[in-house]
Amino acid sequence: MLAERINSPKRVRKMAMLCSSYSPGVYSGAIAEFNDICGYWGVENIGVVTAKIDEQKTDATKQKVIELAQKL
Repeated sequence: MLAERINSPKRVRKMAMLCSSYSPGVYSGAIAEFNDICGYWGVENIGVVTAKIDEQKTDATKQKVIELAQKL
């Protein structure tokens, strides 16, 4: 069992992230931070979905979000 970490949430076991913006390719910093937090807290990273402005309302993006949510 992992040692308890400072400020680690007690009941969180899995995390996901959804990123949306008007520009492509601006997510790397946020994704890196998310990965670091998941690792530090010892929680399962179930994935990241990104969508720039022209992808936000597409059926493909909606399906990715649904699939990500189902893993939670």
